[in-house]
Amino acid sequence: MKTNGKLSIFGKPILSPGLCVVCLLLFSACGPSNHSENRIPGYLECDWVLISSPRSGELVERPVRRGDPVNTGDRIGRLDGTIEKAQLAEIEARVSAARHRLADAKLGDRPENLAIIEAQVAEASATYSYAKAEFERTQTLFNEAAISERELNRATSDFSRSQEALRTLENRLAAAKIGQRPDAVKSLESEVDALMQQKATLEWHLKQTDVLSPDEGWIQETYAEPGEWIGAGKPLFMIRPKGRLNVRFYAPDHMVPQFALGTTIRFHLSGEPEPVPAEVRYISTKPEHTPPVLYSRTSQDSLVFMIEASLSSTDADRLNPGAAVEVEVRSASQSSRD
Repeated sequence: MKTNGKLSIFGKPILSPGLCVVCLLLFSACGPSNHSENRIPGYLECDWVLISSPRSGELVERPVRRGDPVNTGDRIGRLDGTIEKAQLAEIEARVSAARHRLADAKLGDRPENLAIIEAQVAEASATYSYAKAEFERTQTLFNEAAISERELNRATSDFSRSQEALRTLENRLAAAKIGQRPDAVKSLESEVDALMQQKATLEWHLKQTDVLSPDEGWIQETYAEPGEWIGAGKPLFMIRPKGRLNVRFYAPDHMVPQFALGTTIRFHLSGEPEPVPAEVRYISTKPEHTPPVLYSRTSQDSLVFMIEASLSSTDADRLNPGAAVEVEVRSASQSSRD
């Protein structure tokens, strides 16, 4: 039903199509000013750090919560390491036993055995001294023709046997003091080295039960509670690192040259009285379609390039990721002056 140039639905009047067009034109005329046309929409993005465990296990401790500050190397979680501790205790005992065997091999025979051999050497030395004196006396008597050659031969034989017996015992004593053969000692040294390698491996596995913060910042998210079973590689924490906040925006091809790497840009953010500076650190070489969430009347080109600029440490820590911003674009007169 048509009444006074208006359409009605269920008895409620609405604007006619002609008036709707007029309203849309008026709305367009009331759009953003020239000042906003020199800005590109974007948002703040953080270089989040995801932390996971390289091994599986039960999460037994999580001393941090969302929002807590952390320093590099702080323990923010711990997995159960009962098995690793038992294996490490076993390998430490084996290392100790191998070292004792090596020390014993280098020391030589036991002191009691050395004392017996030393007593035998002393006895053989006395026998040798007596045999030598007897040989010299017999040699003198034989030269004086006071005794027969048979007696001289017997004294000479006794002297030779005593001399050989003494030399044998002295060599035995020296060998007992030196210890085992060099090859046997090297074998024991290799055994100790192999056990030490196993110990180092187990110590590394035990260290993996501690989840440490790789950077300084704040805990953004926690993905597990104590008592849960954690799979290897599953994210446990997300950290917002200090000083690593970027502004991300999309510029059409003809604007990219004014955002060269190292260029300082400025962007506007709600609540900030002055524009915030940032340094361009990355320009994508792959064009993409304008994201719908960023589409506006100032982004008329369908293909754009993503650009990221890093904030200073001070600004990065006081501003929040996800905030919408507007990046300043140089005017044509500014570009011609440059």
